[in-house]
Amino acid sequence: IKVEQPRVECLISAGFSWTGQVYQALQACDARKLAEEFGNEGVEIRAEVAEASLESLEALLRDMTRGEASVSRSG
Repeated sequence: IKVEQPRVECLISAGFSWTGQVYQALQACDARKLAEEFGNEGVEIRAEVAEASLESLEALLRDMTRGEASVSRSG
């Protein structure tokens, strides 16, 4: 029996040079990319992740981008 974990939406902001690392972190945390927008400063990705994995995603992004990516809970 597969139990669905509660999921939350988050917004990830990062410079263009970190896009690959953001994608890797999303995949590692089994997150779903809901939207992606490129602006002058970089990329913003709206994603959905299991609530229990949000801290792991934040830590991974902090480590993989040397603290340059930001994650905020949305929705």
